[in-house]
Amino acid sequence: MSDGDTYTEHTPAGLLELSSELNQAGSIEDVSVVAVRMLDLNFDAPLSAIWEYDEEGNELRPIAESTEAQAVIGDAPILPLDSLAGRVYRQNRPEAFDDVHEADGTYNSDTPIRSEILVPISGFGVLSVGATEVDAFTEKDSELAKLVASNLEAAISRIRRHEELQAERDWTHTLFEGSNDAIFISDSDANFVQVNQAACELTGYEREELLSMRIPDLHEEVDLHAYRDYHAQILAGEPATTDAKLLRSDDSKIDVEFSNRRIERDGTAYMHTVARDVTEQRERRRRLESFQSAIENASDGIAILENEEYTYVDQTHAEMYGFEDQDELLGQTWRDLYTDAVEIERIEDEALSALRSDGEWRGTVTASPEGKREFPTELSLTRLEDDRIVCVVRDVSEKYRRQAELRENERRFESVFEDPEMLVALLETDGETIEVNETALNYVSNDKSDILGEPFWEGDWWSHSSDLQEDLKNWIERAAAGEYVSFQAEHPDQDGDSRFMTGTIRPVTGESGVESLVISSRDITPRERRRRELETFQQAVEDAKDGFAILEDGEYTYIDDTHVDMYGFDGTDQLLGDSWRMLYDEDEVERLESEAFPVLESEGHWRGKVTGSRPDGTTFPADLSLTIIDEGPLVCTVRDQTAQRERKRELELKEQAIDSSNVGVMITDPQREDNPIEYVNKGFTDITGYQEDDALGRNPRFLQGPETDPDEISKLREAIAAGEPVTVELKNYRKDGSEYWNRLSVTPVTDADGTLSKFIGIQQDVTGRRQRTRSLAEQNRKLELVLSGTDTGIAEWSLETDQISFDDTLVDLLGHDPDNYEEFVQIVAPEDRDRVRDSLERVGDINDLSADFRVIDANEQTRWIHTDAVLIPDDETGERLVAIATDITDQKRRIRQIQQERKRFEILSESLEEYAFVLLDDDGQIDSWNDGAADIFGYDEETAIGMPAAELHPEQDQKRGIADRLLKQASLAGESTHEGQRVRQDGSSFPAEVSYVPLQTEDGVFLGYGMVIRDLTNQRQQRRRTERFVEESVDVVSILDRDGCFTYLSGSAERVLGYDPTQLNQESVFDYIHPEDRERVMEAFFRRRGGFRFKRSARVPSNGCG
Repeated sequence: MSDGDTYTEHTPAGLLELSSELNQAGSIEDVSVVAVRMLDLNFDAPLSAIWEYDEEGNELRPIAESTEAQAVIGDAPILPLDSLAGRVYRQNRPEAFDDVHEADGTYNSDTPIRSEILVPISGFGVLSVGATEVDAFTEKDSELAKLVASNLEAAISRIRRHEELQAERDWTHTLFEGSNDAIFISDSDANFVQVNQAACELTGYEREELLSMRIPDLHEEVDLHAYRDYHAQILAGEPATTDAKLLRSDDSKIDVEFSNRRIERDGTAYMHTVARDVTEQRERRRRLESFQSAIENASDGIAILENEEYTYVDQTHAEMYGFEDQDELLGQTWRDLYTDAVEIERIEDEALSALRSDGEWRGTVTASPEGKREFPTELSLTRLEDDRIVCVVRDVSEKYRRQAELRENERRFESVFEDPEMLVALLETDGETIEVNETALNYVSNDKSDILGEPFWEGDWWSHSSDLQEDLKNWIERAAAGEYVSFQAEHPDQDGDSRFMTGTIRPVTGESGVESLVISSRDITPRERRRRELETFQQAVEDAKDGFAILEDGEYTYIDDTHVDMYGFDGTDQLLGDSWRMLYDEDEVERLESEAFPVLESEGHWRGKVTGSRPDGTTFPADLSLTIIDEGPLVCTVRDQTAQRERKRELELKEQAIDSSNVGVMITDPQREDNPIEYVNKGFTDITGYQEDDALGRNPRFLQGPETDPDEISKLREAIAAGEPVTVELKNYRKDGSEYWNRLSVTPVTDADGTLSKFIGIQQDVTGRRQRTRSLAEQNRKLELVLSGTDTGIAEWSLETDQISFDDTLVDLLGHDPDNYEEFVQIVAPEDRDRVRDSLERVGDINDLSADFRVIDANEQTRWIHTDAVLIPDDETGERLVAIATDITDQKRRIRQIQQERKRFEILSESLEEYAFVLLDDDGQIDSWNDGAADIFGYDEETAIGMPAAELHPEQDQKRGIADRLLKQASLAGESTHEGQRVRQDGSSFPAEVSYVPLQTEDGVFLGYGMVIRDLTNQRQQRRRTERFVEESVDVVSILDRDGCFTYLSGSAERVLGYDPTQLNQESVFDYIHPEDRERVMEAFFRRRGGFRFKRSARVPSNGCG
């Protein structure tokens, strides 16, 4: 590996560089590749490999192998523990073998490796350094291998520790931040030291505010002395659960259940508090639930069935199914609304079965009335005590359409913005950064929060070059003016290496013109590096001092001037067509034929020392390299040994370019008629499909076809005629007739006297790149559609002059164009003015702000506006606040609708006082089991852990695979919910509502599933008691619509009033009030019908004797 002086001189520097490279590697595979590469580059040990111990197979598996080792022995084998490497690993002791073939335990006695150093890597595997000669290594080489292995072992230990720590952090963060319950961590002085997002939402405080508070600050009234005793009790290890009023940031109070226990970290005790809002549980009343349920569902279609026939149908229900009048459905069966036999069978199996067992069913069905359109519905069925069925139905066609449209738009946007191959950012027209994708962030050390709102040219992508920043500003100005700008740039990455980018800046236009900019770029570093390497190769061919020649059938077909001069000839014509044997004496010829050519035939390459003979009788020592290209031409490179070290790198470049280039290389002779091809490499035949014999002697124009661009052909011909280098992209045709895009770079080669002698053509198949370019253009057009029409405008406020300006979008949106601060404040809704004033007065202390507030537009309509503003210093005009304002009125309206829907759901749902929270692994087995789960199911934690969640289902559900389906649905849709029977440990069953959600870290690592189980037993008992109470009540219970018409009367109406309840349906109650009381009752009713309850006494004439 090294001689004495070189070892002393290079080993410390090489080890220092190795340590630096290993410290930068991020994975075990990366550090292994670094080690074998550095052994080759810095320690002249090109044959090296690393094996990792596989505990499951009890064997050593290769993890990294040097390029030279790959060429010599092929893919490194899997080694058993009784091999030499296995013995070194087991004994944890390095060994050096002067002749592997003579060693005991050699795995492969035919291996070309003769000398080998094996060093164990504790707890990981084995490092191997080999040579094809015996006795190739010294004691210093063994010591060096040990030092390399020691550095590698330290790097592997570092990476393993980092991976373990990161996994633990991700798991802890998921459990803490992913909890739906509010969690507070406080120290021994009751100061909050950590809270989760749910705690912020529960209290209304920001996280930073909570972390500056103490536990008593959240209580309305607290006895500090008693609380200190309680806090000390918890820290002493006694858990406790209490109920108390929690004081929120807006001074509102909510009922909260606090569960407290002691936890310990790094020897310090803390109090862990879980808080749950139980306000709604305490406020629910059975009668309120019954009446509000009926009122809120009245907007849906309602019907009553008896013996599966309709006995009552409201107008909404009839119209939903395409009937003009509800009488058309009375007397018909529910099956008349479904022509799909499969759907009817599903309803019978699922819905009617659940009605018989549980008394209710809720689900989604597809209605298909005869001769009418098919549409999806949400159906709720409830069986009454007398076996009648109450049916509530809702048409969800529009909901499904909106959901599908939203998912499609999101998919299109994400496919563009989150393309892992693209760096994408969204900018304001002035260059301010609105958003960047994760791929772009991978190239810089900034956090996203440091970049958003700042000028894009100040990011780390551009800050290394002031000239590049000025270019970017110019590009952004041009794009803001409507121009489609293309660019190329060079950027340093986080490791300091140069990365080459090509990209575009596209204007995104709207009704007001250019509204924003999309800048996208792609990393073309490999392609650019290949281009530069090819340029280096081309220059090397022109300037090389090594002799270079190509032989076929032992005769020279190409030879350069250096080769001719080295062997003492006057010109290339003296050697072309002659045998190589004329350059060596008889003994040397015999040696080459016996030593070099057998190796060439078996391995395709030979390198060694030769003694050349000149015509004048003198000889000279030289290094000779022979390579067979694709079983065709023999490439010969000869080097005068005295200049070996200086020209080593140039020779490697030549050999690499010719031996392993994945581009097409051809050489043409402009001195011959029609500039024919005289050499092509394997890359050329792979790209074009033409074999060497097909191409030699022909002008390269045979690759052109009917759709080859004539302008590019003219450009190519003019450059060749002038003897100048040129690069073009042509549509060429392979031998089989298929098209491909060819990036062709042609470089002229001149003799020492400047005469044009050759053209070297480098071909690259860029078909895939052009296809990606077209795909990008299509994606960009889709992105413009997504970003257009966003009702977003820009406002500026000069703190120096107090002048405010709105852009056209904001003026059109609000109908106002204020000139100064006070005029702006006046259009803010009165209830938000103080808050807006306070925020604006703090500008200067803070550099940016974000707020939602209401404004009154020119039509005196209230609109919600969301603003993000940033303070921008300007030496000429002073500081100014630039804000992006978006009309979020519709969004606020949707939020209110969602809140109302959530409220309806909470009112109709069971009490949540008892529930279970269970964690499942990715196979659906129970991974965590809390006390609530133990109370509901009867299993203790030890029994439950590891049990499949499917065992909590009845046997028939297990056979149908419902548990697996719910987990799959949650992984695809983000959540799934199921209402049905669950089975306790004692075999009894109970009704439950179960929700599943997938759990994953912020970087997308999947952790399993969360399962929340609610016992519906009490809810259903309460519902049955309520229905029985209404039907059996001695009082007349009725439900009226907003106009005072009966929509429901209890059965007691006939006994008390003498009227059949069905006769009074849709009749006005006021027609049945005694005339003397009618006006008083009407006034009371219409004064309070906005939602307040009232109680009045009035006389109602009966229909009978009463």
